[in-house]
Amino acid sequence: MKAAVLHTLGEAPRFEDFPEPMPEKGEVIVHVKASSLNNLSKMRAGGSHYDSYQSLPAVCGVDGVGLLDDGARVYCGGCRPPYGMMAQRAVVSRSWCLSIPDGVDVITAAALPNAALSSWLPLAFRAQLKPDETVLILGATGVAGKLAVQIARHLGAGRVVAAGRNRQVLHTLDDLGADMVISLDQSDQELVETFAREARHHPFDIILDYLWGRPAEALVRALIGHDAMAEASRVRFVSIAEMAGSTISVPSAVLRSSGLEMYGSGGGSISHQALFDTFPQLWALAASGKLRIDTEPVSLADVEDVMSRVFSQHVGMSFSRILVLHELMHAGEISQTELQQRLGMEGALLTRFAKQMEAAGLITRRVDPKDNRFTLVALAPAGQQALQEMENLGEDFETRLLEGLSKQEQARMVRAMKHIQDNLSRWQETDG
Repeated sequence: MKAAVLHTLGEAPRFEDFPEPMPEKGEVIVHVKASSLNNLSKMRAGGSHYDSYQSLPAVCGVDGVGLLDDGARVYCGGCRPPYGMMAQRAVVSRSWCLSIPDGVDVITAAALPNAALSSWLPLAFRAQLKPDETVLILGATGVAGKLAVQIARHLGAGRVVAAGRNRQVLHTLDDLGADMVISLDQSDQELVETFAREARHHPFDIILDYLWGRPAEALVRALIGHDAMAEASRVRFVSIAEMAGSTISVPSAVLRSSGLEMYGSGGGSISHQALFDTFPQLWALAASGKLRIDTEPVSLADVEDVMSRVFSQHVGMSFSRILVLHELMHAGEISQTELQQRLGMEGALLTRFAKQMEAAGLITRRVDPKDNRFTLVALAPAGQQALQEMENLGEDFETRLLEGLSKQEQARMVRAMKHIQDNLSRWQETDG
């Protein structure tokens, strides 16, 4: 059968043949009609999720829609490794196959559950939303975030505040139910002040966080109380994803001066029964058109190009691709053969990378007019921009790392680090 086969974490899967699945006791074969390329699938393929693939090759796709041998149309997930839903056929536990009502089309049925459940389950079961409470959604301009705005409103939130970086999308969220929008495209201090100002006027009861990293740190700092005699107010903070970073620093003061409660929501944090109980409500909203989700159908045969584009749109592209971009930045236009020699990379692998990066607009390739046996490669404007974004991230990290240190303190630190480096060099020379 044909499938999206992943060979290396961080690289795009390939459209190629994969052995047919054979069901074991309690399992069924699903003839797949559609599978969602959601954040979970992307993070697992990229190696940045705690449930990333333990052995390769493997088929991508955590969930999808298909037909059973008896013709039943089902949504399912949890394929037995190394199988996945981005294939012509998959093998899953029969208990994880959920019927889809006729009023929900295949594309919506595949795309909606993972994104919608990411907010529905934490709101209903982790934070236990009460009528008229205020919900803040951190990362509201993504697919899951836009659904979270709608679902929070549907489940009874009295006020929904949407925070995100994409200003164009932010301005559309009032149509989905947002009462207030906050742009994350501000300095750290401005963001802290914005969150604090909103919390003073309309205290947050629940925070759904898809970002973690810098935005979550700014929000947590904004929650620090300054009145030891203040009345306690619960703030249920639920971490769902880490699109802006995998770690944050939480000041002790915020835990001692506020009613902040921190939770996580993901596989293993919510019961299977809660999951099953939610689906009928989710399908009903989808069938009635009360949940809106943007989708882009693509062919399984195009998975390599699509995933390459997805990885390349994020600075978190594979290390191999970063090496290619850096080499072309310094070398200018050179032959692909010379690039292969400079990088010490296997020829077929570099050719595959080059084609994918060309499709993503990061590099250009053309036949050498002086010798048509060679292909010339060069950095494209989009590749230069990607390198600039990586440099900006590095500068931002350095700024955050040195925040609060004076120029004199930074200089003393540099001298101390240089002294430590010299000591290490002398020890290595002595040991050698």
